[in-house]
Amino acid sequence: MPGELPSPDPRRMHAWPKACCLLAGLFGLLGLLPLAQALLESGPAARQAAPHALVAHLVWLAVSAAPLGIWLSGEVLHVSPWLCVPPVCWAAGALAAAQHARLPPTMWLGALVLVGLYATGLGIGWWLGRARSAAAAGLGCFLTAVLAILPARAGLGERAPAPGFARSALEFSPATWVLESAGVDWMRHAFVYGRLESDRFERAPVDGKLAGTLACVLGCAALAASRLRARRAS
Repeated sequence: MPGELPSPDPRRMHAWPKACCLLAGLFGLLGLLPLAQALLESGPAARQAAPHALVAHLVWLAVSAAPLGIWLSGEVLHVSPWLCVPPVCWAAGALAAAQHARLPPTMWLGALVLVGLYATGLGIGWWLGRARSAAAAGLGCFLTAVLAILPARAGLGERAPAPGFARSALEFSPATWVLESAGVDWMRHAFVYGRLESDRFERAPVDGKLAGTLACVLGCAALAASRLRARRAS
């Protein structure tokens, strides 16, 4: 009838969630840009930069995994096999990086933590609802980024942060959980925390098996709680 709005195309409605899953996977691969830049250069400096670039990729994923899960929950409203696309893309990126930089010794444990963070984000987003998922994703991205950079940047000027503060901030950093679970000597990696002077305090690294298990359990619990709430609401 005249004046009526055209009905949405069902094909586009079904294609949009799939496209969002692909976008989330590609967004996680942006962390490989430093590695690509290092490979475009020549000489020994480029070869030395490759391991640092892989660490940068893992930091990027640690910061973005949960917020991407929250954002996707607002676009993919039901459990779908397409939600596996982002972790698969991230794993493929890490394997591609391994051709130029050796993977950490327990990379699979770091991957478990990443999957747990991603699943937790999905569960939180579904629990909050579609209307609040975008705002929650932005807030989650801000918080995870702050937790990743706060231990090294809390000092004023050239002064390093207080040992107690830096130690506590490291414990809550998602980058710490991912990298130390993967077997990276996170506290003493000059590429990231060069100003931290972490030899000033004693701190045991994260237990990768425990962190990976807890992250996966937390992710599964968040997904189950959100789905149970949705079932009760329907």
